Amino acid sequence: MKTLLLGLITIHYSGDSQEVARRLLTVTRKSYPVFKKLFAADHDLSLDIYWADRKDWPNVPLCRHRQNYGMPHMTQGANHSHAVILPAANLDMPEALSSIVKPLLDPRQLTAAEARNLRRWLGLKSNLSDEGLLKYLSSQKFYVDYLVEIVLVHEVMHDFCFEFGIPENYGRDGRQAWWLFEGLAQWSVLWVQRSLGNDKWAGLHELLYRWMYRTGKDDKGNVSPIEYANYAWFHGALVEMFCELEECQGKKYGPEVLRHVLQSMRGREYLTDGEVVTLFSRAAGEDLSPWFRERWLPVSR
Repeated sequence: MKTLLLGLITIHYSGDSQEVARRLLTVTRKSYPVFKKLFAADHDLSLDIYWADRKDWPNVPLCRHRQNYGMPHMTQGANHSHAVILPAANLDMPEALSSIVKPLLDPRQLTAAEARNLRRWLGLKSNLSDEGLLKYLSSQKFYVDYLVEIVLVHEVMHDFCFEFGIPENYGRDGRQAWWLFEGLAQWSVLWVQRSLGNDKWAGLHELLYRWMYRTGKDDKGNVSPIEYANYAWFHGALVEMFCELEECQGKKYGPEVLRHVLQSMRGREYLTDGEVVTLFSRAAGEDLSPWFRERWLPVSR
């Protein structure tokens, strides 16, 4: 794989992907100081971004999905080193995410204003048919843009969370509230893109995932959308949750939640659902537990 290096950021890329690699470097470089300020970081961390095609995918260091090409993720190395692993969709379109997302995109669930905004942000003709819209959202061009502008930021947020005190231990013992770890990453795309003045990508992220939430359903037998139901619906529900909270509490609510979480995680291995709801309530200055029980966590654990 070839590399681009700038300070603490290294882009590793497959094949003829120089243009995408430069975009990855630009987005990471611009996002990095936003994350450092958000976490009040007391040290730097190095980031390795992999843009790997199918043949390189199994050889990426620490890759957790060697047999599942296309599922983006982050992983931690030594000495404050972290990796974000993304599929090189410009070279080899992955099936992993597109197969999950496609069933949830029903244009009938869009309002007229959302349909106009979506076509405008994507640079499409205002009279493009629903079939044309879905075709574009399944295209290679959109998938590359989506990975670079949305998924990359989401995964870098995971790296900062892991480094500065919010561990990804939900998959190991089931005790950490996974919706906290993934919810902060979903919200961070909104925060970072807004902070950088990229209203288009902030708006697209919000619209696409709230659209997925409205259209989707639980196909795993769970009773709560944030107890890991359908993969895309789960992430859509988390954007819906944070957006509803911001609409009530203001745009500064997310950083305040993160501050309370980081303070409470010191010396802890995990936070339970109830503890996280308490922190969300503290940041809001009001008891949010009835809202969480009614909308998001009908089963207490």
